[in-house]
Parts: sequence; C-alpha cells; structure tokens
Amino acid sequence: MADRKYNWDAIREGLKRIGTQNPDFLANAVLVGGAACWYYRLALTQANDTDFPIPVYTPDQETVWLSKDLDFMGESSEEISQLIGQPCPPMGTLLEYAGATLDFIEAGLKMTPQAANHTARKAQVGDLTFYIASPSLLFAEKNACVSQKKDRPQDPLHRDVLARFIKMELCRSLEQPGDLDPKEWLNEAKESKTADNHFFAQDVALSRRLHTAAARLAPEHRAILHWIRHHVAQLSGWNMPVEGTMQ
Repeated sequence: MADRKYNWDAIREGLKRIGTQNPDFLANAVLVGGAACWYYRLALTQANDTDFPIPVYTPDQETVWLSKDLDFMGESSEEISQLIGQPCPPMGTLLEYAGATLDFIEAGLKMTPQAANHTARKAQVGDLTFYIASPSLLFAEKNACVSQKKDRPQDPLHRDVLARFIKMELCRSLEQPGDLDPKEWLNEAKESKTADNHFFAQDVALSRRLHTAAARLAPEHRAILHWIRHHVAQLSGWNMPVEGTMQ
C-alpha cells in the first residue's frame, strides 16, 4: 500500500506538476476522492462560518486525512491513454505520472464517470485551474461508504466536512443571492437529501438560516422557497419568518 503523504499543499503541488507537463490532463479529468475532499475542507476553513465550523482534529485524525494518491474520474481507459501518452493501467492501479501518484477510478458506490463529468465544478487555486467533483456527489459517495461499513477511517471524516460545506454553501447562496442559480441550488439540495434523507431534518442553524433567507428571496426564486418549506424541517427554537419580511 502506498504511503499516505498528500495533504493539501502536496495535492496542490502534484496538480501543478501535472498541469505543467500536460495542460490537457486537468482540462479533461475530474478530481475525486480524498484529494477532492481536501479542497472542500480548505474552502470550509476559509469560509469561517460559525454555524458550520471546520472540526478540530486530533493528530491521529490528521494522519487519516492524508491521501495516498490523487484520484481522477470521468475518462475511459482509452481516453486516459491518449491523455498521458502511455497505456492506461487497470482502473484502481496506482500510476506515477509527472512526479505524482495517480489513481483512475472507474466507478464508486454512487459515483459514475457520467455523474462526475455532469456535476464537475471548475476550481481555481491561484493560477491553477482544474475540475473537481461536486460536494453533493462526493457526499453521496462517502455517505454510502459509511452506511455500507466499508471500514475506512477517512470516510466519516470526509463525509462530515462535505456535509458542513454543503450546508454552509446552501445558506450563503440564499443570503447573498446576487448570482444565485435556482437550478444549481435545487440540484445540490436534492442530491444531498437523496443521499441522506435526514440531511435537512436535524440542524437547527441550517433550518433557521434557510427558512429566513428563503423568505427574503425575489419572486423569481419562488421555487426555492417552495422546496424549503416542503423539505426543510422547521425545528424548534426560533420563529419562522413571514415571506417578504426581515426577521
């Protein structure tokens, strides 16, 4: 088994080396797995949201967070061979490329190449651009791994960070709706609830912020308000706002 060596700094350097050697690679593959979870961990840390803070990890948990490779999905074996200029190893086999350890994933419990490509986000870190699986798709995969007891210690840590990031993003998108895309918001919310039917049912801060922000939305975003009122539990401890008013 490969050593676990990739924290976020090492992941970023590995992606830079890949991009320098072969710019087409990062333009066509989707980052998934632990490395993708690291990206959302960093984003959650930078958001500094008091309702959805980054967990405080023990030294042992920080070691569990280290990834052994950079996982990619979205391309067939033939397409990967064309991208790297050499035969693609069997899916799930580690490959040294551009000074980084790579693994190409054919499918997961919930993730497929089609889903990875369809929901991929363009990520920008400094002058580095790459594509990354959406947080809701990663959450669905990690939640399935935990539910099916894959017995991998990183999965519950990843799932927790992804859930917090999604909740933070859903809230802030409604609280600052300048470039709100209702379809994208609803897709992320629905995918998260499909993965975990209790996703919106147990968090008082999430419930309060979503209901409050939704009541302030412009009429063109009424579909979001309708969805929230039907699918986000109205938990005790606060008064539900009236549509169009400020609480």
